[in-house]
Amino acid sequence: MRKVNVFGKKISHIKIVYFIALIFALVFAARLFILDAQEKRLAYYEDQEKEIISRINAIVNSSQSESYHLIGEIIQYLPNTYTTAQLRDEVEFVMNLSQLSQATQVNFTFSEQNNTPFGNQVPNTVRAIRIQLSFSISSANHILDFVTNLYSVDRIYYIETVNVTINAQGTAVVGFTFYTFYNNVAVS
Repeated sequence: MRKVNVFGKKISHIKIVYFIALIFALVFAARLFILDAQEKRLAYYEDQEKEIISRINAIVNSSQSESYHLIGEIIQYLPNTYTTAQLRDEVEFVMNLSQLSQATQVNFTFSEQNNTPFGNQVPNTVRAIRIQLSFSISSANHILDFVTNLYSVDRIYYIETVNVTINAQGTAVVGFTFYTFYNNVAVS
């Protein structure tokens, strides 16, 4: 190994060893710093996961009692007649209440049926009106609000199907099939 450079100055190999040691120490310190940061993030996300799991378990284990009424108890509250205009207005009100007023391509279809979606478990005088509703909306955020608000109105509704298709642009095409009922008896 040479001891003198081309200019005649003495070459010191010790400086290169110090430089390599310094680079090694910097890399080692950076590695420790990154590992510590990752461990803190992992611990944070594990805590978040435990909290979410405990919330889910609390919801699942909560004993919410739902009461279902017999048809004989609610038949007196069913209307005796209906008009499609009245049903359309009510559904449009629920859509507006659910912030779906900007929906486009809104299509209603009403059909009266002798049979209810429940089969023969109801009296013969109860008739079902099948309502098919479809529309397009720029965001699917308020569709569950529509379902909640539909159930909160005074009329009894039964939702059979909900279809939501979201395309690449984020526009949602929504289709509902639901029923409402009336008691086809003559009131004097």
